[in-house]
Amino acid sequence: MAKKKICWVTPDWFADCDIPLVPLVAKKFDIDWIILFGGRGNRYREVDFEPIRKACKNVTIKFIYNKISSFRGFNPLILCHDLKIWKTIRECKADVIYYNSLRDSIFDVPFMRHLPKSKTIFTAHQGIVRKDMRFTKWTQFIRDLGYKGVKYVNMFSDSEANKLHQRYTSVEIIKIQLALKDFGEPTNQRPDKKVVRFLSFGLMVYAKHIDLLIEAANLLYERGLRNFRVVIAGKGADWERCKEHIKHPDIIETDIRRVENEEIPNLFNGSHFLVQPYRVVSQSGPMKIAFRYNLPDIVSNLPGLMCELKEGVNGYSFQSEDVSSLANVMEKCIKMSNEDYCTLLDKMKGYTKQNYSFEVIVNKYCDMFERVITSNIL
Repeated sequence: MAKKKICWVTPDWFADCDIPLVPLVAKKFDIDWIILFGGRGNRYREVDFEPIRKACKNVTIKFIYNKISSFRGFNPLILCHDLKIWKTIRECKADVIYYNSLRDSIFDVPFMRHLPKSKTIFTAHQGIVRKDMRFTKWTQFIRDLGYKGVKYVNMFSDSEANKLHQRYTSVEIIKIQLALKDFGEPTNQRPDKKVVRFLSFGLMVYAKHIDLLIEAANLLYERGLRNFRVVIAGKGADWERCKEHIKHPDIIETDIRRVENEEIPNLFNGSHFLVQPYRVVSQSGPMKIAFRYNLPDIVSNLPGLMCELKEGVNGYSFQSEDVSSLANVMEKCIKMSNEDYCTLLDKMKGYTKQNYSFEVIVNKYCDMFERVITSNIL
């Protein structure tokens, strides 16, 4: 009996989540995998997908480049790019279309309406548009238009799924947690805890509240603590504002650039805690990197983070936007004994294996695809 076929669409910026999944899902389904590249600044190259192409004979990989400047979604030439995607999807003749990309332009709405409703699964990272995003009301209006033609939505967190369900009650929501982000094995060892290293990683935007982490480090220094470092790795426009908060540069290490994929394993394994002091969040990619490399996470107590943070098992939480609360948690981590830290790592490793193993997540993806296929047969 021939395998059913999935047409799986992934943008370059989300490929790190789908790369581990596609070869495993391909054991049960044939997959036509469409990778969407931007005109420049892509995180991956075509050659990065060659190992999957060679290893998985039933995975066909196609690349589509978008050289159109979107002007934040206001360029009507987006229609041309969407037409190219739509034609490629149609040529796949798939049983299920899994569309894992943004659709926030008014010119994306015709594309969404043309995809077959009964066999298309869209993904969504937010239930409603976050207030920190530009053109919030306009973007929400576009999404409201788009969701009128959607039957299935795959979401990655309970908190955001609940928001989406409240707004679009007719949409069938399938919840699957984000897969762990795997960038390969580290070649270094977790450092001795004599100097505790707190990592901030990723694109620096206002919502991530990196200045709060710097302020907490200032407070710890002023309490007399010296045996810690805050490591800030990544780039973004908000760094120019955040760096003005540094009072004690000897406890702050910075690497202000885009961190390459191959550097990520050693960066995470070379730290003791990830810190995510976010103001607002839907769900977190860096959290899934931390889980992969068994790095405990310190997070602000927002629903998008707390739905996956198990206190004292895979990390700790603090009161959002409260510098003293964050400093207190960091101080507890600094003063934690090596034995207690090793116990925390053991608990985290076991919890991650039980809840985030690829076997668990891939089974959920296969169940989702079977659900859509079966509904079209009945």
